[in-house]
This record gives sequence, structure tokens and C-alpha cells, in this order.
Amino acid sequence: MQIELKTINSEARADSRDIAQADFQQPSAYTLLAAATQAALNGEMAVAAELIRTARLVATPDQQDNVQLLSSAVVGELGRVAKGRRPSRANPHNEFRVVHFWFRNNMEVVIQGGQFVKASRVVGYNPDFMVSVAGECRPVECKLTFNARALNQLLAYLSAYGAGHGYAVGIRLTCKLPDNITFIQCPLEARHD
Repeated sequence: MQIELKTINSEARADSRDIAQADFQQPSAYTLLAAATQAALNGEMAVAAELIRTARLVATPDQQDNVQLLSSAVVGELGRVAKGRRPSRANPHNEFRVVHFWFRNNMEVVIQGGQFVKASRVVGYNPDFMVSVAGECRPVECKLTFNARALNQLLAYLSAYGAGHGYAVGIRLTCKLPDNITFIQCPLEARHD
């Protein structure tokens, strides 16, 4: 990783007493944070930590709030990388890039007569989608693997919204579903890049 921390005009001599006249270009705090993120993704934790520290030092007063917020995000990325996790943007098979995308683009095909609706929200109960079929609003829960925990979540949505039927959408189903829940299998090839 190469980061140009300063550029000194070749005409400025090292023994010059007037070093202030040298052409000095300091990277912005944002450039340093971007470099810290790249270092974290490359597994260079010590370099990333030093770049974050330097970014906080060089931030101008009007940048301080943003730099602190972005530094926290980079530190979070450091933690994920340290635990061996890939960042979600690099994972092409996450719930949103596969299942949500596929369902959003295929709902009218897989649920005959279905239409997306914006039902009034019940605090604490937010299904991934709400669809209307024959005038009844039905919650939809999307997961890569639809398991017992996801089923409990969908059952809670059915109760909260007073719906008689719901949809479980996923690549895999690992639990038994009651008769009032329909499983819709999403093909893995549905990935959105």
C-alpha cells in the first residue's frame, strides 16, 4: 500500500531554513480513512489503525464530526476483518442482494394476483414486504435460509397485522411450516450484482 503523505518540491533543499516555502501537500482526513479501509480489507490492521489515528489528527475543525463518524465505521470494519468476516458489500450472496432483489422483481409471477402494498406499520413488527392478495394484506419474510427463528418472526407478523396468510421466501427451508404460510423458493442464481 502506497500513500503519499507529503510532496516536497525538488527545488527545496533539505538544508533550507525556510522549509515553509516547500510545496507540502497533506492528504485529507477522508483520503486517510479510505486508505485505512483498504488496509483493513488487506488485513493490515496496524497500518489501518495508524491511518485512522492520523486522519483524526489532520481533520479540520469542520470535518471533525464526519471524520469521527467515519472512523467508527472503519474501526467496525477492522473488527469484522479481524474476526474473519467479509464485508457485506463484498458478499454477493447476502439476503438483500439475492432474496429481496429476486422477490421484488418476481412477486407478481410467484404470487398470482399479488400486489405490493404499504400497510400502516405496527411498531416493532416490520415484515420485509406486505402484499395484497384478494384484498387481504399478507406479510412476507425473506431469508437466505428460512428456519424456525424466521418462522417465529413471520408468525408474529401474522398476529400483529391480523393476517390469515403469510409468505416465507428463501433459498432453503429448514423448518416445517403451518398451512397458513406458503414457502416460495428463491433460486441462488437470482443474485443481483
